[in-house]
Amino acid sequence: MNKHLLDTHVFLWAIADDSRLGPLSRELLLTGADVVLLSHLLTLEQLPQHHRDPFDRLWIAQAISESLTLLSADGAFTAYGGLLQAAWR
Repeated sequence: MNKHLLDTHVFLWAIADDSRLGPLSRELLLTGADVVLLSHLLTLEQLPQHHRDPFDRLWIAQAISESLTLLSADGAFTAYGGLLQAAWR
């Protein structure tokens, strides 16, 4: 099974049919992927603004999407509950 993980730019270029997405990448997305992992971005859109750091919000979205336990020393992560574990506990 082929799986592709897209960064934000590639995702936006793909849905907008932007010319910055090269022909090989476009071909991979159109014909080579059995699964395209966009759930992280979709989860990110739904997250409440408990945490403002965009990179940390991506970590949170990934943990929620993949049912991962995210260990962090950042106390703001605990506001999301569930799969997020404070490293000091």
